[in-house]
Amino acid sequence: MTFSQFTSKLNWRLMAVHLVAYWFLWEAFKYFAVLYDFDFVVDFYHHYFSKHITDDKFRRVSPNDFNRLLHYNMAVKLIPLSTFVIALVLSVVISIIKRWYWLNSVIVFILVLALFVIWGADKIHISPWTYLQYVFGKPGYFFKGAMYFITNGAVLLIISLSLFFWKPITRFIEGKKVAVTPMGTPGRTDVFEAKT
Repeated sequence: MTFSQFTSKLNWRLMAVHLVAYWFLWEAFKYFAVLYDFDFVVDFYHHYFSKHITDDKFRRVSPNDFNRLLHYNMAVKLIPLSTFVIALVLSVVISIIKRWYWLNSVIVFILVLALFVIWGADKIHISPWTYLQYVFGKPGYFFKGAMYFITNGAVLLIISLSLFFWKPITRFIEGKKVAVTPMGTPGRTDVFEAKT
């Protein structure tokens, strides 16, 4: 395969859509990860931080609580990371089923990992979520406690899966548009796909 043949198989639309889908899936699982041992963490912070900070007996954490907090912190970091593998599998399977070039999915995966490492290494605190959380974080405000995280996670998960599976998105990736016959042709409801 020559370089020109390789580049002709690359699909920037697929890569852009799947990159956004990765990001929504990541954010969804960040919400879901908080639910790991949720009641313990809420009770812990309420007990240890609602007391006066200078009172020494409230600043000492028992070994059992410390271990549970350690496991909680690991889960909050590792559960969202698992979405990279889930999204890669989804992207590759969809590409194979739709007969898109599977390497597009691998390129998106590498790009996502690179962005994750760059953001983490440079400790960049500004991301798209910095601004978009004010929109996509709103559904959970109707609920309290764990339902806040479940609601926001579910909304983001639905958006992510829609980007992977929704037919209009598929048509966009394939570079097709739906064209309807002109008005004034009575009784005709023809719909066809035309290449852009």
